[in-house]
Amino acid sequence: LSERDPFRQGEVLFQMAEVHRQIQIQLEEMLKSFHNELLTELEKKVELDARYLNVSLVIDI
Repeated sequence: LSERDPFRQGEVLFQMAEVHRQIQIQLEEMLKSFHNELLTELEKKVELDARYLNVSLVIDI
């Protein structure tokens, strides 16, 4: 990279920004997938556990 070639430096900076943008998009997609696959299942299990505990309390009374 030559200090005398600002166009080339600008081009490299643009490419770096584009790669950063693509990485951010991939990260967001991975986090959405993580939430949908794992956290949604955990939320369902917690809800089922709460129902079970409520039924158990009613039966014990």
